[in-house]
Amino acid sequence: MSSCTCDFGVITGPAGMAAGFLHRVQARPADGRKPPRNDGTCRDVLGILSGRLKGSGPVPFEFVHWADELGVPVARLRAVVAWLVEHEFLALDGDVDGIARLWVNPSVAFAPRTDPRAVAGRHRFPYITTAPEGTAAEEPVIIHPYDAAEWDAVYQQHLHMIEAPFCFSSTGCVPAQHGGGAGTFATCLSALTGLSRADPSAGWCAAVMTSMNRAAAHLPPSAQDTLWESGPDVMIAGTLQPSGTTTATAGGGWTLSGRWPFVSGAEHAQWALLCTTVTTREGEREMRFLLVPRTAWTIEATWDAAGLRATGSHTLTIRSAHVPADRSFPRASLLSPTTGPAHEAVSGLFFAAPLLGAVQALLTAWTDAARGRPAASAGSARDTDLAVALSAGQTDAAHLLLHRAAATADQNPRPDGELTVRCRLDCATAARLLNDAANRLFHEAGVHATSRGGPIPRLWRDANTAALHPALHLQPAARAHAARTTAR
Repeated sequence: MSSCTCDFGVITGPAGMAAGFLHRVQARPADGRKPPRNDGTCRDVLGILSGRLKGSGPVPFEFVHWADELGVPVARLRAVVAWLVEHEFLALDGDVDGIARLWVNPSVAFAPRTDPRAVAGRHRFPYITTAPEGTAAEEPVIIHPYDAAEWDAVYQQHLHMIEAPFCFSSTGCVPAQHGGGAGTFATCLSALTGLSRADPSAGWCAAVMTSMNRAAAHLPPSAQDTLWESGPDVMIAGTLQPSGTTTATAGGGWTLSGRWPFVSGAEHAQWALLCTTVTTREGEREMRFLLVPRTAWTIEATWDAAGLRATGSHTLTIRSAHVPADRSFPRASLLSPTTGPAHEAVSGLFFAAPLLGAVQALLTAWTDAARGRPAASAGSARDTDLAVALSAGQTDAAHLLLHRAAATADQNPRPDGELTVRCRLDCATAARLLNDAANRLFHEAGVHATSRGGPIPRLWRDANTAALHPALHLQPAARAHAARTTAR
């Protein structure tokens, strides 16, 4: 068995969101008006500390450095940390020369291969979570006083992550000189679908990071050496949507700042590829991807979708980060490559795979629920049988369409306009079939199967949220197909 070179990051719990909820509730004006959305630097501090957890020890936190990074006064940052300690999200273990040693409550986060019970017991941390209704609840934050049995339940629940954490592998999309293998789109589709059957949110983040690793192969060799110096299994978040602002620096490169919404997996990523507009040496405006390390950004908790909630597709915020010139490449080189399939031909595959896995899991959950359901009347049974058979057939048809798109991309090493249009249409058609199947299954499941807490409503929400991605929209794919076929 080969050793894993990836750094999973941390296992996050509900207390990170709970801290934001509690801070907002306490900040609510006396007249009952809605508090501001921004909960200060509360979640930023927890995100910084969580991202630096190594083993079961405390994390050093330098106030002056992080106040400068976050753009807040040191006094305010100290007040936020004091608030987090007071409410037992953190525990303070000394503050010398402006550097605090802070223990993180494991219900906020803990590192893989560590036992959360040890830290919880050492500081008698409560288990902090959120009410199902979120901020709409009368008491949006639920604080369970320290209880060894409850922390033991947390340990058992995360045992698979503690003993054998999920290994993100993007080997097939990384250049061979950096340890990458000869991966295929067909293999990638199969792996992402299988992961998504178990957890659509995990599959979605893996799909995004696989796509970003593929994009990173367009970086100059020096940046590739830095990115993959420890091996090919690197978590890269990112987005194709341009945002932010840049200022050219005298020594080359740019100073980058701004906000990028909907960046899936940003809480766990080691690097991010962000699209923005720069001014070239010739004075022209050009869209480019800039590569930034995890220390460059903070997370603004904006992701509150109905489905795929665990993707953490929050807003990535950069106050000011210097990006060397060699950590960049033109957006056009990804969208219109000289070798390999065009981005439009394969981008739908990455986002259709989690949708396929979610609907396959939904079909299995529906079947399991049906076994325990009381016998229906003959007419009702016929209607249900037809609905489920049609959903199963649509799911299989979508699977075949996606495999055809993957095989087409694998078998055509150079871009081809006609094949790009067909692959794009295959992915969008598959997404429409899967979305229809998911909605039909939900409609036929019945009120008991769709009650809160079961897998059917969660998988239905995940499938519908995944289908909203622009890469899976049928109308633009249909327009491109019509333009290609009628132009002959």
